[in-house]
Formats: sequence, C-alpha cells, structure tokens
Amino acid sequence: MSNSFYTTEQAAKKLGCIPRRVRAMIKEGKFPAMKFGGTYIIEKAILDDFAEGYTPRPGKRSDVS
Repeated sequence: MSNSFYTTEQAAKKLGCIPRRVRAMIKEGKFPAMKFGGTYIIEKAILDDFAEGYTPRPGKRSDVS
C-alpha cells in the first residue's frame, strides 16, 4: 500500500485511539475514507490535518494491581 494512505490501525495509532473508534468516526463523517478490499484507507494529508485538532477522550481505566 502506498505511503500516502493510512489503514484504520495506523490511523488509530496516530490519533491515540482504537481502530473501532476510527471506523466510527468515518461512519460519523468526521473525515472521508475509501474501502479497499474490506479495509478502510484514509488519505494521509486528510488524517494529518484532522489529527492536529483531535484530542482523544480518556477511556475507562482498569484497576490492575
């Protein structure tokens, strides 16, 4: 795959969230994506612009001792 696209897994790492949240944001229309072979791909420039203003909300913390 070209370096000009991110997969949902790569996008999740960049945004600091999980891939499921990236797919949800795509469905919410937060940024455009294309489905390629069953996997969403997001243009690098679009995600980079989106990431500048994105702050992931904190998730539940587990009580691991």
